[in-house]
Amino acid sequence: MADSDPDLSLLQDVLGRAVTLKDPGIGIENTHETATKPLREHREPRWEQVHAKEEPRNGKCKPTKSSARIQSSAPEPADPISIDCSALLVDDMVPCDVEFCPVPEILAYPHFFIGKGNRPRAKPFFDDYLGRQSWDIFWMYDPRGNHPPWPDIFLLTAQFEAFLRAINEELNTALTIPSGGNRKKFCRRFGGGGTPRPRFLLRSVDRYSLDKHSLGEIPWPQPLQSDAEAFKKASTAAQDDFLSNLHPQGCDDGKNENKKDKTQKAKERSRKRALFRQSMMHQAQTFLGLRNPGSSDSVVFVCVDVEALEAPPHPVSEVGIAILDTNRLSGTPPAAAGSGWWPFIEAHHLRTKEYSGMVNFKYVMGCPDAFDFGTSEFPTKKELVNAVRCILKPYMDQERKLVFVGHDTASDLRYLSQMGLDMMKLPGMVCEIDTKALHQAWQNSDDGRSLSALLSDLNIRSNNLHNAGNDAVFTMRAAIGLATEQVRKDEADLRGDGEKYVPSLWET
Repeated sequence: MADSDPDLSLLQDVLGRAVTLKDPGIGIENTHETATKPLREHREPRWEQVHAKEEPRNGKCKPTKSSARIQSSAPEPADPISIDCSALLVDDMVPCDVEFCPVPEILAYPHFFIGKGNRPRAKPFFDDYLGRQSWDIFWMYDPRGNHPPWPDIFLLTAQFEAFLRAINEELNTALTIPSGGNRKKFCRRFGGGGTPRPRFLLRSVDRYSLDKHSLGEIPWPQPLQSDAEAFKKASTAAQDDFLSNLHPQGCDDGKNENKKDKTQKAKERSRKRALFRQSMMHQAQTFLGLRNPGSSDSVVFVCVDVEALEAPPHPVSEVGIAILDTNRLSGTPPAAAGSGWWPFIEAHHLRTKEYSGMVNFKYVMGCPDAFDFGTSEFPTKKELVNAVRCILKPYMDQERKLVFVGHDTASDLRYLSQMGLDMMKLPGMVCEIDTKALHQAWQNSDDGRSLSALLSDLNIRSNNLHNAGNDAVFTMRAAIGLATEQVRKDEADLRGDGEKYVPSLWET
């Protein structure tokens, strides 16, 4: 201790009080209790179990890479907050620290976060997520405007975790919310800086809890001016944070384009397109009664195909219409590729009288005289729109729900709009189904195929394509075929023999 006396004296001068040195073992509290209680046996792990390599021969212990990673890693994120929503009323909000998960991300979870081995086993749980447990459902619009006619739908992240735990218990899997950057897809918080928060819609009771909203029987909530004003009043940082949670990867409107990885952004866009196509397939199957056979709701599929002349100004020369009323399908099995339902398709072919003598030949071989499913009609240009309306009038008068069907629908909708007919604003029109997107979902591919290639993949025989009436009928057959074949493909995956799947018409 002699060597330390000068230092001890200096320390006493600085502190202004006496300082003594004690043995660390002296003065420990509860020494009697510690001595009298039996000690729990504790064995330190063997050195070689902790370190991957031997200690360097110079005696200095060098930390391994694995231990360095453990020391610098961020703490695990806290579990999502669970909240009791039983007393909530429509449009009520919950605290800002509650995390939400968008429904599309839940539907996409099996495709992106479950391996090929377990995906077929787990996918039926996600397809029927509303029927598996009760959910508290929330809604929110983009407060900037320019939104679709329905809101974004959110579920509580805590309830999604409970959903995953139930699957794990039944299938003996280990599904979890992913970590890292993907975690934000399922854990989103709103309300920071006074920005809008999701509002309560309803508590689900069965798999049909949202059907009446989706089919238009109960209107969706409308955007609230108070939410738009709250967003405008928020700071720029709060707005950016809100948008990053509402629409990840798409909130900066190009401000930080040069800072982002373009490859990653392309992957994200591809993922969103795939998600949209899967949602459309799910919707088509639901409308046809393939997914929820017990649902009493029915729709009328309306397929419209337009043929325009190749010569400028490209006037509309043909309109083909195919109609399928799902009320008529009751008790009739779909059969191979939905062929059992083909006889219920009602077909019409309208030829613009002024252009009835003109035939396309430069880019496609037109065949306006070769309508194979009935007799063509010849309204004038002025009568054409009214002729289409007259065909659909019985269903609109009955206030039936209509679903627009087409192949690469944007082109047909554009021509119809130029004619003066906005199909998507017709009374009862619910949504559109695009067979090009259904085919991409069925093939799990981004490649868009022509109608003839799509029919060939299904082995549906076709004749005289590029006649608008024929194209409408074959597009309707393709929509039915793709929806039914996706069911067969999913069932094959579930059995574990997905690689052996062959479209049913190829087996006959």
